[in-house]
Amino acid sequence: MGFYEDAGVGDNLKAELLAILHGMKLAWRANFRNILCVSDSLLAVNLVLGPLDVLHKYAPIIAHIKELL
Repeated sequence: MGFYEDAGVGDNLKAELLAILHGMKLAWRANFRNILCVSDSLLAVNLVLGPLDVLHKYAPIIAHIKELL
């Protein structure tokens, strides 16, 4: 399944994080709670699994993903 979202100005990290967030939202809406999320971006994975840096420019996106974990 693909998706399109106008993410405004950003970079590939923002695109990866938004893709993870979108997939997690889809899973939650479908009532799936035990999912496996795969990403080819080690940086995105580390940001999601590590402690939240509230000063990171994508902190709101990362925080939203963490809420769904």
